[in-house]
Amino acid sequence: KVLNHQEAIFELSYTEHEYVTDLCTIRDHMMKPLHNSDLLPAQNRNRFIASVFKNLLALLATNSEFDVDLQRRQKESMIVDRVGDVVLRHVENFECYIEYGANKIFSKHFLEQEQQRNPRFLQFLEEFARMPEVRKLNIESFLFKPCQRIMHYPLLLHKVLKHTPEGHPDRELIPKAVDKINDICSRMNIETGVASNRLNLMKISELLECKPSEKTDLDLDNDARQLIKSGKMKKRSGVETAEIMVFLFDHMLMMCRIKRGRGNEVSEYRLYKRLIPLQMLAVSSPDGLGSTRVRTNVRRNSFSDLGSASQSMATLVASPTGTAVAPSSTSVSASNTLSVAPLAAGIADGKLGAAPAAPAELDIPGGTGKYVYPITFTHLSRNGGSYTMYMDKLSDRTAWFQMIETQQAKLIERDRRFELIPIATSFPASVKINCSAVFDRGRCVVLGTDQGVYVGIAHKPRSFQLLKTLKHDRIHQIEVIERHNCLLLLADKERTLYSYPLDVLAIARAGDQNTFKPKKLQRNVSFFRYGVCMNSDMLCSVKSKNIPQATTIKVYHPMSMYEVPSRKGFGGLLRNRESISGDIWRSFRDCYIGAEATSLHFLKSKLCIGCNRGFEVIDLATLNPQTLLDPVDESLQFVLKRDNVRPISFFRVQEGEYLLCYDEFAFYVNRNGQRARPNWIIHWEGEPTA
Repeated sequence: KVLNHQEAIFELSYTEHEYVTDLCTIRDHMMKPLHNSDLLPAQNRNRFIASVFKNLLALLATNSEFDVDLQRRQKESMIVDRVGDVVLRHVENFECYIEYGANKIFSKHFLEQEQQRNPRFLQFLEEFARMPEVRKLNIESFLFKPCQRIMHYPLLLHKVLKHTPEGHPDRELIPKAVDKINDICSRMNIETGVASNRLNLMKISELLECKPSEKTDLDLDNDARQLIKSGKMKKRSGVETAEIMVFLFDHMLMMCRIKRGRGNEVSEYRLYKRLIPLQMLAVSSPDGLGSTRVRTNVRRNSFSDLGSASQSMATLVASPTGTAVAPSSTSVSASNTLSVAPLAAGIADGKLGAAPAAPAELDIPGGTGKYVYPITFTHLSRNGGSYTMYMDKLSDRTAWFQMIETQQAKLIERDRRFELIPIATSFPASVKINCSAVFDRGRCVVLGTDQGVYVGIAHKPRSFQLLKTLKHDRIHQIEVIERHNCLLLLADKERTLYSYPLDVLAIARAGDQNTFKPKKLQRNVSFFRYGVCMNSDMLCSVKSKNIPQATTIKVYHPMSMYEVPSRKGFGGLLRNRESISGDIWRSFRDCYIGAEATSLHFLKSKLCIGCNRGFEVIDLATLNPQTLLDPVDESLQFVLKRDNVRPISFFRVQEGEYLLCYDEFAFYVNRNGQRARPNWIIHWEGEPTA
């Protein structure tokens, strides 16, 4: 028992001494000659030595002290009583192995790179391998020794512990040391994975040929960037096939043509198609054996189905801010967010994302077999498309589906700002929801549909009912103004703007079968907006016509005698029927612009109109329109000279600056209409409409 214990301690001691000797060999016969000679270009010498050997000298210093203490303990007595205290004391300094171990793949990469381009360096390595001290080992073997040593310590220490008697101090000290070493090894493995990912990204960046803007979008130098998966696929063009390298990053999918050089090595990657952000990627298999659904950047709570399983259902959702949204109303927002409903409609119509017919199997000349497993990547953007590649293994294709869907889910969770909560699920597909509004602090919801007005309570799906007393063919737009006890509807084929008292919702819901006569404000209205301008509430009714292109804007003020405090719930809205009136709006101004208006925004004392000429501003005091953008500003010529860009929205972002959003791009201007932040612009990947 004692003999085995001494042999285990001796093995730890003499292998440590051999290991330190090998580290000295690297220092004396590799690092010093490289530093003191002209084998390496002077401008790259120090960087190369640092990249290949990293903190090897720190390891040498740490383990030299460990070796000295082990040798001293050996010399103290013919029988070494314990060694755990020495090990535990020096293990505290082994953190340096994490940095060295993580760098080993970079070390190997730079060594191979220098050997390929520097014949003198290659000859130097061959001479190094013939030295007696080296024992016919190459430089890679020596550089890997620290990683082997740190992982070998637990085995050596367990052997010592195995032959240590019960009650011995090492019974407590050695397990502590082993735990610390295992923790260091675990962290080293994690950092090695990070370094491996960084090296792969560096290699891709070196081989990639693309536009500077595309490299900016890829951002491969970002420490947080990850390469999730990569692999070769085949594409078919007529009777010919080509090899395509596909890279899945944590934020993008990239497809590249492969250019090979000497020795059939990859010498260049060239973009085959545009980069595809994962938020705008749909993946399918034309043979129907797998697919991934398009995900939105919101998380939904599940509700049980309330109707028949065979009944087609449409779902209304609401955000926590109290704004109800019908999913079928908007396909892409100005924030580049996709909703599912329009995409599903596109698939049903055979348009975007529709699965093509299953292709015939593809036999690759010179390949190992037939490429019979197609995968289609669909780029959901204005300039996107669908690209079908072929793979030779079903398991590989399944892995691509899973990894893409997993990464998309991570992005959704990372970027999630809103949570969509179903508030009504019992609407047949025949009831098209065009618009919605909330009141009573978001607890009550009113819906505008092609069949009329529905009203109900949020989170109570069965509470919604059609108000038959409000007889309208179609509701295009709806607004609830609790401050003035007013319900505004843009309805019917004539697109008439109606003003109802808000009380009609509660009265009609209570079962009153009498119809209500609203106040008709204007006919043939394109849209209306309610807001604050000139320190006063305003209602703007926008009436546009195409031939000739012109827009009239009627501005209304509410009568102050009708300003009433908001009431809670349907019960609080009940009033005497005789007191109900929707006639609270009085004409204030009539404005005119010689263009078709598509949006309207309220400033402090002016109206900003989005039209086919761009953004125009109307001063309500003078009624004179003028263009928002300064025509003299040369940096705005990219938009001033364009006739086919449509203004969408307008945001005040900070004092003196505004964000102008068009259907193709967005940029900042100052209060004088001149370009602010001239080097900053957004180009939309999708096709925003609002």
